[in-house]
Amino acid sequence: MSTEEKIQQIPLDLLIPSPGNRRIGGFDPDKLQQLADSIKTVGVQQPIVVRPNGQSKDEIVAGYEIVAGERRWKAARIAGLLDIPAVIRNLDDVTVIKIQTIENLQREDIHPLDEAAGYARLVEQAGYDVELIAQEVGRSASYVYQRLKLQDLVPKARDMLVGGSITAGHAILIARLQPKQQEELTTWIKDRSRWESVSVRDLDDWIHRMVLLDLNKAAFKKDDPDLDPTAGPCSTCPKRTGYQPALFADVCNNGKKDYCTDPPCFNGKLAALVQRRRMELKESKEPHLEVVSGYVDYREREHLEKKGVKTEYAWEECRKKDEGAVRCLVVAGDSPGRLTWGRERKQNRYGMPEKTPEEKAKAKAEREAQKAAIARRQQAFDEVIENAAEQLANGEIFLDHDDVLRFLAGHIYNRLWDQHRKKIRKLQEWEFSNDWDKREEELYQKLQAMNQAELRLFILKAVLIGSLEYDNYSSSNLIPLITIGNLFDIDVSELEAEREAALKKYNACMNFDLEDEEEDLE
Repeated sequence: MSTEEKIQQIPLDLLIPSPGNRRIGGFDPDKLQQLADSIKTVGVQQPIVVRPNGQSKDEIVAGYEIVAGERRWKAARIAGLLDIPAVIRNLDDVTVIKIQTIENLQREDIHPLDEAAGYARLVEQAGYDVELIAQEVGRSASYVYQRLKLQDLVPKARDMLVGGSITAGHAILIARLQPKQQEELTTWIKDRSRWESVSVRDLDDWIHRMVLLDLNKAAFKKDDPDLDPTAGPCSTCPKRTGYQPALFADVCNNGKKDYCTDPPCFNGKLAALVQRRRMELKESKEPHLEVVSGYVDYREREHLEKKGVKTEYAWEECRKKDEGAVRCLVVAGDSPGRLTWGRERKQNRYGMPEKTPEEKAKAKAEREAQKAAIARRQQAFDEVIENAAEQLANGEIFLDHDDVLRFLAGHIYNRLWDQHRKKIRKLQEWEFSNDWDKREEELYQKLQAMNQAELRLFILKAVLIGSLEYDNYSSSNLIPLITIGNLFDIDVSELEAEREAALKKYNACMNFDLEDEEEDLE
């Protein structure tokens, strides 16, 4: 490559964008117009970088390929310029990739997918490794690994990132999973987003609960090559977080944690382990039980019980030397395939498993703790009521205290049904964010800005708002509105008639149901 270069004015029509320097979503029209306005005033301050088109091995076209500065070129067109200052360099394809990638990564508005594509070009076409890229762009290796992983997004997740319905933080968490889990996760996000926003923390929590499986707690050994010959041992599997610690730096905890990201494979190995140990116990011809450890869905529980499996309360774990102890194979629940010692529980006179001394002691301790907690609450309640009664008897109106009114207003509001809170917000002309974590603080700020008259009026609205809900069978929701209306000498006779009609309709419905039940009994 020649080091010779020169700067000259090149007609805009002789320039074409580089095919490898695309932007997701294109250029921001507003920012492009701002740059065009600046160019009209002061001109192009920094020359663009171009190379003769003949240097590209992909295509040979007359004119020049824009290596860096496509945004300035577009803005110059909008500004009405005919030419633009350019540095002409003789560059090979690898050098072009380096220049374009490094320049793009210095932009504040670069899209994460463009960034990922740039890193990939450096790896695949320029021979860079992740550590060298991290050094060049001033980022950590973990950051580069995570950006590269965005290229593994399934189409649905990629479209959500391009469309802005998820952020780069969401996308990285999704991209690290297997395609099937990515599809499930994008569906979950879309469904939940209909009624509340999904934060990165929410998504991370869902993945930890529903996808990641702790290999350190698995009943099988990670280096067992025969449990699933097709999948091979977990110790060499790229689907575990410990295989790519830099990509899963937030999960691995400096190598202390290791999770499987492929639940079907993980569960398949657990099933194979159960079958292997079941055969070993049968061949040994020793007494043994198959048991459930921890929670199991009631439908699966019924299925297992029919097969003779002892469920949660029908057996107890014990020591080998304890009376009645036999070998137990956990076939469902926590860590299937685990071998332990246990025994069948004794039945009480009602046919239910008898509690162990430890369980009885624990239940007694919980009852005592509950009694103590209730006693503490009762004492506090009595003191509050006693103090309020004394103030009222002395002519003091403790409800005039601003903080008390704000607390009552907020407490009553939070106890309303969702549709009633929505109506209150509309009456108050309140705008809340979609982030549920922030709504409590937003409500506090709005109540803090109210005076005593506004707080009292707000409490009245909250008490009466349920009366706006129409119900064919219930009349109780009209009671507050009728009662307050009478206090203010408002004619509520029509409401009273409506309440009576609803009450009769409700009673007739109930009597009809009772008659049907009596006929069934006969």
